[in-house]
Order: sequence, then C-alpha cells, then structure tokens
Amino acid sequence: MPKKNLHRQVKGILEDKSDKLNLISGELGIQIGGQKTVEVSGRDGFVWVRLRGSQSELIQAYNASVSPIYGLPVLVIRQGNKYAIYGRDIERYDNWGTSAYLPKHGTQHSFAPELGMGGDVT
Repeated sequence: MPKKNLHRQVKGILEDKSDKLNLISGELGIQIGGQKTVEVSGRDGFVWVRLRGSQSELIQAYNASVSPIYGLPVLVIRQGNKYAIYGRDIERYDNWGTSAYLPKHGTQHSFAPELGMGGDVT
C-alpha cells in the first residue's frame, strides 16, 4: 500500500512541475556569397541563427516571434526535434527600449508618400 501511494504522489508532482526553459542566445542571419541572408530558402517560417554569434554554430530555427532582421539578437529554445525563436534578447544591450520591430510588410501601413511607403494605410 505505501508503495502505491508513493507512486501516486510522485506522478502528481511530475505532472504539476513546470520545466525550466533552456534559452540559448543567438543572432539572426548568415552571409552567403557576401550577401546577408536571414530566411531559409525552401523552408517557410525558418530563419538562420548563429548561436552565440558564432559562424561555426549555425542552426535553422522556426520563427513566429520576431521580424527577420539580420543581426537581431534572439533567444532560441529547443522544441522536440527542432529549434524555435523564443523572442528578442533584450538583455544583451541596455539601450534597447521597448519598441517592437516592424514586420517585413510593416512599411505598407505607414503613411509616408515622400518615401514611397503607405500603400495600405490602416
């Protein structure tokens, strides 16, 4: 009887336990033939990430969190058998502020005809 009770209690603890996220620092993008590239060709939603800013630690990560801007410091997590972007690494620099980056199509919503922007002002 005590053994069964112990198993039930351990199972309850494991179900309630929250896993600690293992966040890895990285930077978006690589240079291919001298050209800065962020998005992975042929894999929609995936970006190139240099882990810890190193060219020798290059991965592809799923991105639904940040704009694909070359050199953007990000935090990466492992989800199952793939990497995913967790968010911006705002602690890397103390002068980041709180403004979010515009998505690739963000300028089409800005009214600035002198700059050629604002085709879909909302």
